[in-house]
Amino acid sequence: MVNAKKPLSLVLALLMALSAFFVLGTTTMLGASAATGDTIYFEKPDSWNEVFCHAWVKSTNTPVGSWPGTPMTLVSGNIYSFTLPGNQDGIIFNNGNDQTENLDFSGANKIFKPSKTSGKDITGTWSDYEGPTNPSTPTSPDDPTDPVKPTDPNPDGAAYAYLNNEAGWATPHVYYWKTKGVENKGWPGVALTDANKNSDGYYEVIIPANYIDKVNGGVIFHNNTNDSEKSADLKIGAGESMVYNNKTKSWDTYDAGDLKIRDFGTSEKSPQYKETQITIYADAYEVNGATVEYEFTVSGAENKTLQEYSENSSVVWIPSKAGEYKLTVNVRAGEEINTRTMDYTIKDDATEARPVLKGITPTAGSTIKTGEHATVSVNASGGQVGTNLLFYKVAITQQSTQEVVNDEPVYYSLKKDYAFTPTQDGTYTVTVSVQNSSNATVTKSFDVFASGSGADLVVSSLRASQTSNVNCGESVEITAAANGGSQPYQYQFTADGSVAQSYSSSGKYTYTPQTPGSHNITVTVKDSKGATASRSITITAVKPDDDVIMGDINGDKEITLVDAVMVQKATIQLLKLDGKQTKAADMNQSNDITLEDALLIQKKALSYV
Repeated sequence: MVNAKKPLSLVLALLMALSAFFVLGTTTMLGASAATGDTIYFEKPDSWNEVFCHAWVKSTNTPVGSWPGTPMTLVSGNIYSFTLPGNQDGIIFNNGNDQTENLDFSGANKIFKPSKTSGKDITGTWSDYEGPTNPSTPTSPDDPTDPVKPTDPNPDGAAYAYLNNEAGWATPHVYYWKTKGVENKGWPGVALTDANKNSDGYYEVIIPANYIDKVNGGVIFHNNTNDSEKSADLKIGAGESMVYNNKTKSWDTYDAGDLKIRDFGTSEKSPQYKETQITIYADAYEVNGATVEYEFTVSGAENKTLQEYSENSSVVWIPSKAGEYKLTVNVRAGEEINTRTMDYTIKDDATEARPVLKGITPTAGSTIKTGEHATVSVNASGGQVGTNLLFYKVAITQQSTQEVVNDEPVYYSLKKDYAFTPTQDGTYTVTVSVQNSSNATVTKSFDVFASGSGADLVVSSLRASQTSNVNCGESVEITAAANGGSQPYQYQFTADGSVAQSYSSSGKYTYTPQTPGSHNITVTVKDSKGATASRSITITAVKPDDDVIMGDINGDKEITLVDAVMVQKATIQLLKLDGKQTKAADMNQSNDITLEDALLIQKKALSYV
């Protein structure tokens, strides 16, 4: 009698072997392996808050702990170290999101310097490490100093660190140091109590001047000795105030006064190229409702004031020189002033082979007049390869009908200007693609708005951090922006018909659904002349399934390659998943089961995520 299970077992074995191959890649299985006590080093990018080393023995796929690995030890500046327990020959440096490619162990006392700051397969180079070695772990306090609430609002040379315990740590601690032997107390530091909380409900710690060193010192908040519940090392300087949110795992500037800056950023991430159109924006408020004004300046390769104090909360910057810049926003309300700065790099595009998209008019969120001829113009450079030519393609789509409304066919050409005529009020999506002669392409999409007057107030965007499969009781961040009319704007949010946030200058609202089903969130914007515009978004909430383990498709409470194979089979209709299995399979929360979900389960099964 033929055993029908054997072929199926062979197929599953083959699928799992292929899964492992795609996850592990084609890294070599030969080469050096670490001896016990070998130390390696990593140069952390400035944008990373945390640094982990994930190491494993490739021949047996035996990792040191689970992903993302072991937190690395700060040595000095941006240099971190990790001492290997022995026999490991595979290395990945990561921050829990961005990560290097699979690296071969290159020997003890080597440092890896990454070639870029973000991505999933960051390359770089190993070289001999000649800097300082690991500082010794302190064993006893050297003049212990418990954190106390400051009595002097501005003690000379002091700094402030705050903990927003949104994650609900049971035993929050603070540990800070200046250098070896100069620390507030031996690890784990000092426990924080309700007596340390300020009026915002944050734990407040004053760092005395004799404990501050922005190069060698630092501050860590943690949940007693739980390594998985620990902040990244904070480098803090005299006079600075920083807050750590243990739910978002991020440090941010803390405004202890009444004038608070919620956001400061740019439309394009650094680095960019000269003559690129860059919007600098900020969002601030004064707790007593006073009017806030914004001033924007740049310094460095060029020094100029982009906008004197005004109620406009954004400004367009078109840098004419390459170099290093510091962008600054000063906000004021009455006599109170608050400031934020950021570093920004502008590069020269004269020899760039890839296309560089510098700007498009009309700009994102612009209002154009219904029934009148309009032109989309593209400013691009680069393409210094092959024929040194750039080719342009622009499509304008009316959102309500999903029809392309260009006055002429859409295809790549040497033209930089594309005409269209909006025939009715509404939103139009502009999609611009620029390609060089080697087919390298850069694409950008954004919305413009058509109205009868050409200056009507519109809600230019309404976005939610998540719109579907939101668990009841979980928060959703909703952000709105307006265009046209007469600034400044006031925003009001309603949830299922009831006012949830009254008119204010803030275009941000946090919504927490309490019941499953569809919930309608509407923002109404009012300009300074009383004109209003509205836009809605739907949030779908679900009852949390406490027994659902993401990635556990077969319900055995473990995540293995068998689960990944089940998802692979489901994507090609060889297996039908029930509702609970479907939810466990949707690893990327896309509301669709794809091979990407299978790959994420494969990685989790092999401790790679």
